[in-house]
Amino acid sequence: MTKSLFFSLFAFLLLIQPLAAQKKESWKQLVKDAEVLAVKRDYAAAADHYERAWRIKEKKTELAFQAAENYYQNRNYRKAAELYQLLRDDADDYPLLGLKYARSLKQDGQYAKATEAFESFLNSYSGEGKAMLRDIISNEIAGCELGTQLPAQMDKAIELVFPGGTVNTGSMEFGPVSAPDGSFRFSSDRGGVARIYSMGQETNGSGTAKTPGNFPVIQNGQYCHGSYTPDGARFYFTICNADEKWDDVNTRCEIYYLSSMNNGWSAPQRLPDYINAAGKNATHPFVFYTGSEEWLFFSSNLDGGRGGMDLWYVKRPKDNPQAAFSQPVNLGPVVNTAGQEISPFYDTEKETLYFSSTGHISIGGFDIFQTKGQTSSWSMVENIGMPYNSSADDFGFISDVNQTGGYLVSNRPFGGEKPNTTNTDIFRFNNLNRRLALRGAVYNKTQGDILEDVQVDLYQVMEGMERLVGSEQFEDGRYEFIIEPNQKYKVECYKTGYSLQNFAFSTDDPSRVVYGEAVFLEEEQPETEDPVSAPVLDEQPAPAKEVDDEFLNAAGREYTESGYGPDDKLTYKTRSPRYRGDYFKIQVSAESRYNPGLKKFQNLKAHGSVETEYLVKAKVTRVMIGAFFDAEEAFEKLPAIRKLGFPGAFVVKYSDGRRFGKINP
Repeated sequence: MTKSLFFSLFAFLLLIQPLAAQKKESWKQLVKDAEVLAVKRDYAAAADHYERAWRIKEKKTELAFQAAENYYQNRNYRKAAELYQLLRDDADDYPLLGLKYARSLKQDGQYAKATEAFESFLNSYSGEGKAMLRDIISNEIAGCELGTQLPAQMDKAIELVFPGGTVNTGSMEFGPVSAPDGSFRFSSDRGGVARIYSMGQETNGSGTAKTPGNFPVIQNGQYCHGSYTPDGARFYFTICNADEKWDDVNTRCEIYYLSSMNNGWSAPQRLPDYINAAGKNATHPFVFYTGSEEWLFFSSNLDGGRGGMDLWYVKRPKDNPQAAFSQPVNLGPVVNTAGQEISPFYDTEKETLYFSSTGHISIGGFDIFQTKGQTSSWSMVENIGMPYNSSADDFGFISDVNQTGGYLVSNRPFGGEKPNTTNTDIFRFNNLNRRLALRGAVYNKTQGDILEDVQVDLYQVMEGMERLVGSEQFEDGRYEFIIEPNQKYKVECYKTGYSLQNFAFSTDDPSRVVYGEAVFLEEEQPETEDPVSAPVLDEQPAPAKEVDDEFLNAAGREYTESGYGPDDKLTYKTRSPRYRGDYFKIQVSAESRYNPGLKKFQNLKAHGSVETEYLVKAKVTRVMIGAFFDAEEAFEKLPAIRKLGFPGAFVVKYSDGRRFGKINP
C-alpha cells in the first residue's frame, strides 16, 4: 500500500467515525425537536422530525405513530395513511390506529379502501366504547358512499376557480369576507402570524394584498375571521393566541368588534366574558340584521354544547350598539353534533344557514351543509354537494349579495395550481347558470308594517304588450317569482281597501340574480260621491250586431262574473253587454282611480264603445274598447289605440259572456 493511499484511507475513517456517531445519537435530538415543534403546532416539521428519527430507530414504532399523527394534523393524508398502514400489525399498541388509517384514506379520496378499512377496524375492535364507535363508523361509511355518488350529481353550473398570486400563497389563507365598499378581505398566516388582508374587487391574484386602510394596530395576538354588519357600521373579528402557529379551530380566539368612525375605526372592543369565556374558544363570527335586531352567530366550545365546537347566537338592538348582547343560545341538536361545527354564514334572503361540520355525513373531514330556519328551529341539514365539497376539508362558505357566486376555503388539491392538501386556500365559485328571482315585500305606507294576504300579478312586457305570467296571493306579504333573464316585467300589487301600486324593471343586469323592491300601499279613503274613485260602469249602447246575434243581457244591467282562462280568473263587475259565442275587446289599461272625463279616455270614443270592468278584490277598473266579433278586426284596431298613449293595450277574448283572457295575433 502506498503512503498516499494509506493517508487517504485514514482521513476517510476519521471523517465517517464522527458521522456514524452523530447518526447514532441524532434520533434523540430529532425527537426532542419534534416535541417542541408539535407543541407550537408546526405539524409539518414535527412529522418530518419524527419520521427521520424512526428511520434511524425503526423498532421504536411510537416514532412512526407520532409521525403519522402529525402528518394527519398537517392534512398530509396520503403520508399519514402510509405510516398508519405500516403499523397495522401493532394495532394492540395503538387501539384507534385502524380508525385513523381509514379516515386518512377517506380524506385522500380513496373511498373504496376507506370503507374496507372502516369495516375491518370495527370488526376487530374489542375495546371500550364500541357502541359509540359503531355510530361514528356508520357515518363515515355513509360519507364514503356519498363520495362515490356525488360526482355524477355535481352541479356543472358552478365554476370553481383557484385565485393565485397575492391571495393564495404557500401559507394558510382563510376567512373570506366581502366588504360593504366592494373590496375583498381575507385572513392569512403569511409571515408566520395570522392577519387580515384587503384587496380590490378582483381576486384573481393581480392585485396587491395589504392591511385594510385605517385598521387599528393590534399589539398582541393574531387577528382574523372578519364579518361586517350589513350597513358597515361595525366589523367583528377575532384576536387569537400568538404563542403558537395558526391552527384553524385549535387556536384559541376571542371575538372583538370595531365601530366605524369618520376618520376610520374605533379601538377594538372585546365582547363580554359570557361570550369570550375563560379557557374557551370563540371564533368565526358572522353578523346580520333581522328586523330591528343585530344577530351574531359564532363557533365556540362553551359549556352546555353538544361536544367540540358548536354554533351559538347572541343578539341585541341594531340601533343601540352600546346595549349588551343576550346570553349565548346554542343552535340546537339539528345543527350541532358531537363533532365540530364552524364557519356559520346566514343568508337572510333565503333564510338559510350554511356551516361546516365533521359530525354530519361528510365526504371528507369538514363538509359544507345548509339548513333553513332561524334561531333554534331548523330544517333537516343537507350536504350541499360537489363542487363545494371534496374529500379534504371545506369550510368558510360565503355567498355574494347578488347570488352570482361566492367563496369557500379548502385544502383540496386543484390540478397543477395546487398539488397538495397541506395548505388551506381560498376558492372562488361562480354560478354560470343563474336562476333569476323576483323577491320583495308589500307594506302599509302609513304604518310601515308588512301587509298580509296581498295579491301580486307579474306581467311580461313584450313589444308594448303585457302578458300575465304569474298571479298569486301571498299570506305573509312577501312575494317571490322565478323570472327569466333579458326580459321586461311589470309588477302590480294590491289588496282590498288599498290603492294599487306597480313598478317595472328589466332583467338585463348580468351581475344580478335577485330583483324586486319594497312596495308601499296606501289605504283608500271612502268617497261615496266622488266619481273619480268610485268604479265607473258605463251604460253605453252595444255595438251594432246582426239581428240573429243573441244578447245574453243588454247594456245597462250590472252583473258579476269571473274570468275562466288559465291566467285570468279574477272576479269583476260590469254593465257591458254579453253575447253568445266568441267575441273580442281591447283592454286599454287598468286604473286604480279611473276618471272617464280625462282627455285620454275621451279620445278612445272615436275607436269604439268604452266599457269598464271593476275588479272586486283589487278595486281596480279595467278600461275596455269593444266589442269586436272578429279577432282580426280587434288586432287591426290595436295599433291606433296604442298610439293614443296606451302602449300596453292588448286584445282579450270572451266566450258566451265570460272573459277568457289575453290572446296573441
